[in-house]
Amino acid sequence: MHYIADGHIHSYYSRATSRNLNLEHLNKWAQIKGLKVIATGDISHPKWLGEMRQKLEPGAEGFFKLRQEFAKTTQKEVPGSCSNEVHFILSGEISNIYKKNGRVRKIHNVVFFPSFEALEKFQKTLDRIGNIHSDGRPILGLDSRDLLEIVLDTDPQGHLIPAHIWTPWFSLLGSKSGFDSVEECFDDLTPHIFAVETGLSSDPPMNWRLSMLDSLTLVSNSDAHSPDKLAREANIFDCELSYESLFAALKNKAGDQFLGTIEFFPEEGKYHLDGHRKCNKRMHPQETIANNGLCPVCGLPAVLGVSYRVEELADRPEGTPSPGAKDFKSLIPLTEVLGEVMEVGAKSKKVMSSYFAMLRDLGPELEILMNLSLSDIRAHSGDLVAEAIDRMRSGRVKPVAGYDGEYGVIHIFDKNEREKILQQGTLFSLADTKTPNGPPEGVSKTLPLAEPTDDLETISGKSTRIKDGSKETYGLNEDQQKAVEHRGSPLIIQAGPGTGKTQTLTQRLVSLIKNNEAKAENILAITFTNKAAAEMRHRLNAIVGEKIAGQMTINTFHAFGLSILRATPHFFGRTSGFDVLDTAADDAFEKFVKKATFIKLNSANLEQISRLKCQYYSPDGIPKEIRENLPEELLEKYLIYEQSLMELNAVDYDDLVVLPVQIVRKDADRRRELLNTFKIIAVDEFQDINQAQYDLFRLLSLTADDVCVIGDPDQAIYGFRGANRKFFLDFHKDFPNATLMKLSRNYRSAKNILAASLQILNRDSANQDFLWSNIESKVHIEFSQSATERAEAEFVVHNIEKLVGGTSYFSLDSQRVDETAEENDYSFSDIAILMRTKNLAPPLIEALTRSGIPFESISMSNFASTHEVRLLADILKFKTSNFFDAMLARKITEHFCQHDQAAYAPLPAISLENEQSIYALAEKENVSGLKEAAQFFIDLRGLPAETSVVDLVRFIWSRTIDKTEADQEDSNTLLKKLVQFAEPYETDVAAFIDSLLLQKDVDRIDERGEKVRLLTLHASKGLEFPVVFIVGLEEGLMPHQFPGEKTDLGEERRLLYVGMTRARSQLYLTHASSRIIFGQKTGRQPSRFLSAIAESLLRRQERRLPAKLRSRQLDLF
Repeated sequence: MHYIADGHIHSYYSRATSRNLNLEHLNKWAQIKGLKVIATGDISHPKWLGEMRQKLEPGAEGFFKLRQEFAKTTQKEVPGSCSNEVHFILSGEISNIYKKNGRVRKIHNVVFFPSFEALEKFQKTLDRIGNIHSDGRPILGLDSRDLLEIVLDTDPQGHLIPAHIWTPWFSLLGSKSGFDSVEECFDDLTPHIFAVETGLSSDPPMNWRLSMLDSLTLVSNSDAHSPDKLAREANIFDCELSYESLFAALKNKAGDQFLGTIEFFPEEGKYHLDGHRKCNKRMHPQETIANNGLCPVCGLPAVLGVSYRVEELADRPEGTPSPGAKDFKSLIPLTEVLGEVMEVGAKSKKVMSSYFAMLRDLGPELEILMNLSLSDIRAHSGDLVAEAIDRMRSGRVKPVAGYDGEYGVIHIFDKNEREKILQQGTLFSLADTKTPNGPPEGVSKTLPLAEPTDDLETISGKSTRIKDGSKETYGLNEDQQKAVEHRGSPLIIQAGPGTGKTQTLTQRLVSLIKNNEAKAENILAITFTNKAAAEMRHRLNAIVGEKIAGQMTINTFHAFGLSILRATPHFFGRTSGFDVLDTAADDAFEKFVKKATFIKLNSANLEQISRLKCQYYSPDGIPKEIRENLPEELLEKYLIYEQSLMELNAVDYDDLVVLPVQIVRKDADRRRELLNTFKIIAVDEFQDINQAQYDLFRLLSLTADDVCVIGDPDQAIYGFRGANRKFFLDFHKDFPNATLMKLSRNYRSAKNILAASLQILNRDSANQDFLWSNIESKVHIEFSQSATERAEAEFVVHNIEKLVGGTSYFSLDSQRVDETAEENDYSFSDIAILMRTKNLAPPLIEALTRSGIPFESISMSNFASTHEVRLLADILKFKTSNFFDAMLARKITEHFCQHDQAAYAPLPAISLENEQSIYALAEKENVSGLKEAAQFFIDLRGLPAETSVVDLVRFIWSRTIDKTEADQEDSNTLLKKLVQFAEPYETDVAAFIDSLLLQKDVDRIDERGEKVRLLTLHASKGLEFPVVFIVGLEEGLMPHQFPGEKTDLGEERRLLYVGMTRARSQLYLTHASSRIIFGQKTGRQPSRFLSAIAESLLRRQERRLPAKLRSRQLDLF
């Protein structure tokens, strides 16, 4: 069957699209144009999926057609000569913006699926990755290779075709943010790429010049943003009308079922040549080279077009066809042909009247343009129209090429030619008419192949900027080297932000090993977070090897304390196999307490209990003078809290340090064992330890051979948790012969950021004893005052779009982004938004969501508090137990019986003595899930002891986690994370369980994930980003005023200092004049801390959004 298909369009859910871009009007215009198959567009948008499900029904195999009740609403507007059954293919475009191989990539890809079921599965996966609700073409911080993997995993018949591969922005081979080859983009999955879309600004002969595209089928689609733009580019097939046959034709380039493409004249595309739209300057590549890549009007870098980029990558001269090249036809839309003939606009009433008259009498537009005899056209519409179509078919046109987002214009006649034709009434070719598909007068279509390529590389290369955060290639500086080599006394290192403390601490341990001054098994290194421990372990693996590094103990205080407790059979009412609970986040613990005592523990209670525990005060051991100042209710809650933990055979996070201190103090043998084991003690972030942590450190270090602590009292920010920087400042009291060294060179932040940060602390930024940097900055610190919190959020979003160079063509065309600005290669993951409290996040989340920017909100909450992870940990503990743990068995069995809780709950725990007893109980009691639970226990016990942790996780997951349709994608995503986390543990189940239970969200930040990070200032500690926004810098928020409590102004200053020094290159400080807090609108004043920053470091902006403008602006999104 011979038919024409347009496989890439949009719906009205995409930005900057027509309001009538719906299924009814698509069905209408497809018939008018002469299309048999069209894309639905925007398949990732949930609401559009809902409309498609409502309005479409199965058509040809793998295709869909509009239900009759919806089709009839526009069918009367279709001329009878055009009437035809249209089939829809499920397809849509995804915008991928991510960093790869050191550059930000912005790639658009079109994906296809044969069924709604596959589409729903695909949507659920994407919804876990980014925001698919705000734009029909979602912006995802996802590698194109990974998107292709998701497509293939979703459905074997899913396909991906890179879109408009030459467009400067948002394309596979684009000059601004693309790759130099298909393989560089898709890596190991490249064999699954069988076709590429040429785009409006290139045609097949331009693509034939690249031998690397020889194996790929060249397709063309309209990328229509309104229904009447359908089929401006399309594909011609001669095959069975089905999804499978269509893609079989595309995959078989040598076959005869795909006949070729319908094309724009490439000069009509928006990016064919180089230039500057703002300067009204169009440039051929030869002129661009002559001007060193600069616009001669404004002197800024020109936007390099498709012709230039093709020349950069071409390895063939012009006119050399690709092996197996298909035919193509370059067309001009019929309305533009008529507008040229009539010398009026293509959308004028005169043109539209003639257009529909031709459709009514002659048939669909593509039939008229490609196949209808000239005599029939002349008889109906006259000599000029017939001559115009003849010239178009033979390529005898006069193009004015598009550039920098400005569409080109294809002229057919000049005034003299028009008059001659009307006078003579003949069809002839004038002597001065250009050759088929010829370039504008006076220039060749592309550069000669022999043109030197060095100039091209110079012009299109990225503009240079500072290498943020990079150290000298030789490694340690003088101060770091001194710290590494120091011996003979305890060492305390004061290391400011970005001074390389992790590297220094790591190299010090390496030095001790390489100089045979210590054995790896005698080294204990304590870090502040699991993430920091993993980073140190990774560095050591690379330097001394995994075997030696693996013998060192590198842990957080909590993980180290846990190892002590695990080695203690019985302690403080607990036994081996005890659980670790994040009591603030664990719903099961809260329910247990409430069910047993009808008491509810709030966050303030938990914080007060934590402070008491860290001072070693048990519920019945609180001194009288402290007890008298505590509410009676709190004392009761503390007692119940501790009793509940013991009943559950569990400990909380504070217990992981407090209890080991008490054990080591009381048990001389245990203390002696630890002291003999750990001769080398190193502690990171020493300024943020509390009394219990210091006590544990002191117990182990007083007799150690080498002690080194590193930290920065200016970054002490956890006083509210009981941490005290006095342990750093008074270190010499317990270690009187300690040596103090300072690291003051900052390798992270630009000079102005560092200067402003030190001014917050009232320090002299010129004094290099504090902190200094050699990194020059090209930009000021942005200081913004907004009218409201919503305007503040809009300011942040607008600047993020500028930083990444635009997230869409909408950003460029609406001039939210200046396409001539210097490129920074910032990706979404390079940007963080910091705030004092998470209560400031909602307006930001709303603005980011609305604009389609992918983001991730990171907290300090516990990863292990989710039901699935808790269940996995319980089952693994049961598996490794030497006996049938009836308590754990009941918890696990309860999961299998969750749908019959009413019947299961009354059953006695004593019945669960072994697997057979569960079977017996199942025979006796009619409880759904009991037999399944018994078989699961038997199969679990039957797994070999050497089964890897990864295989155990997969087995447990497959047998226990519900496979309901709604939860399947979430479950698979979590499973992938767990498998990745489990891989390093091989068969060490116990170590995996403990690490899993101590993971927090902030430890699991994946630098590869391309999302803007929303973090509290506290959660940002230990992280760094090229660009940082700090919002809500207002009195009452920074410094933060807690009701009824005295504010620690020193700690609040340090907290802002920590936030500002997370930034490498650019820093934005923002506040609002008014803000809604707890439902009340209040006037706000800038934070007192900001007045310390010198005006010379700032660029002030004031942002006000009047109500009408804000409403109109929101409508754009």
